[in-house]
Amino acid sequence: MHLLMIMLAMMMTTPLIARIATEGTQLLRTHMADARRMSVTALANEIDRYRRRYNAYPASLTALVTTPGFEHARAHITIPGLNYAMAGPFSDGTWQYTRAAVAGIDVRRTDAAIFFTGNTCGSGSFSTATDWCGASDVATWYRSELRNFYIGYVSNGRKQLDTTLNKFIGTWNTNGKFPAGSLSVGGHASLASLVGFAGNAANCSGMFNFSGIPLGCEDLYTPWGTPVVYNYIAGGQIGIPDTNYIALLTVTPNVYAGGGFQPIAAEMHY
Repeated sequence: MHLLMIMLAMMMTTPLIARIATEGTQLLRTHMADARRMSVTALANEIDRYRRRYNAYPASLTALVTTPGFEHARAHITIPGLNYAMAGPFSDGTWQYTRAAVAGIDVRRTDAAIFFTGNTCGSGSFSTATDWCGASDVATWYRSELRNFYIGYVSNGRKQLDTTLNKFIGTWNTNGKFPAGSLSVGGHASLASLVGFAGNAANCSGMFNFSGIPLGCEDLYTPWGTPVVYNYIAGGQIGIPDTNYIALLTVTPNVYAGGGFQPIAAEMHY
């Protein structure tokens, strides 16, 4: 049997052996390219989930997979050619924002340093350019920038404030005035403090009562965890215009180019 195998091997021509070797190498490269694409897709989803939870990007892939709830992504960061970068803040003249990218790089053709230095949609590197795109011919990549989500933050925040404000309007319809709680006219305080909750958005649970208005944690805090402030602008009298006046105020994660978070508000006056 061994002699037969040796004889068959001797009968194989050099071109045939070379073709088999080439096909094997191509199969391996295809497999590795598929693995990089799958890992980039999986990590892109996890990076975006991390952003939604923390309104920031992980400092590294190691930081991502060691965060509780993200440990399952560990297998993806061991794929050869997988690289991650995070940089900022940048300024586009209107907003400050940070940027993150994960790339599955074909290491036969380039490396991470060259890849993140290049820019196919502008000038400057990943760490300096206002706009950055990677080269798609040498890598599968995903980029995320916080500024892309700023409109969504405003929209979601205002919807939540409107929902809370409707609870106060219901009280006005019943009592003919808005509640003051512990506030004097012109005063303001967080809804959390007004209902006696001393925690934060992360450990908030249950329901609370503010002068007969049932409030949940979604009323006390925005979707990204900042407190909602109640402004008791005017106490008022029934039948006198604009003397019943309140406003709910908070800030978004959106940072202006000159600094400071973008505020949003919902108000009502009668």
